[in-house]
Amino acid sequence: MHQYFLSARNAVLLALLAALAWLLILLHLLSPLVAHSKPQVHVAPIFMPQ
Repeated sequence: MHQYFLSARNAVLLALLAALAWLLILLHLLSPLVAHSKPQVHVAPIFMPQ
C-alpha cells in the first residue's frame, strides 16, 4: 500500500511536470506570433462616419 502511494504520487508529479512542459512549449511556440503581430496604436472605429 505504501509503495502504491509513492508510485501514485510520482505519477501525479510526473503529470504535473508534463503539463508544465507542454505549457512552456506552447508559450515558446506562440511568443513569435504575438511578437510579430504588433498591436496597432490607432484602432479603426467600429462605426465609420459616412
